[in-house]
Amino acid sequence: MAKALRKIQTVNNQGAGGGYNFQVEITPADLSTSTGEEFVFLTLGSGKAAAALFAGTIRRASITILEKFSGGTLSDATIAIGLGDGSTTNGGGTSSNGDALVEEVNCFSTDDTQDLEFINTGADLDDAFGKVVAASGNTSVLAVVSNGSTVGMGSATQGKALLKFDISNVAAGV
Repeated sequence: MAKALRKIQTVNNQGAGGGYNFQVEITPADLSTSTGEEFVFLTLGSGKAAAALFAGTIRRASITILEKFSGGTLSDATIAIGLGDGSTTNGGGTSSNGDALVEEVNCFSTDDTQDLEFINTGADLDDAFGKVVAASGNTSVLAVVSNGSTVGMGSATQGKALLKFDISNVAAGV
């Protein structure tokens, strides 16, 4: 499954290395009903870049839980931002590091994470220059990683997370 990021702002378009701000909302309808770690791969939503396979530098990634995930028989839930393995041209495959950009955030109805923003908590964003994501033949594809207990997070009846990214040096523009 894939979902397109929406560009919300161009940053520093006067100089080299200028970037873009993107965001996407994730709801239960975007997520799998299967238990265990499941992935939604993110694309730039641009005709100028191949879906999910874009070149750029991720400088900031964040998750804000706007509404806690609950309902159905879901008994626990986490969401993270990671990097898939890029083994297929549509960004599919398994994760090489499911929480590389933002570590798992507890987002179930009993958790106290609502309205908090979790920024760059993953191990791959500790570099001052960000995480470079390569283009064609890449080994890194942006992915939302969800993990629901009892059932997958797609079985929840409510929940919403806002994911935001600052991406610079985007190949072919957006």
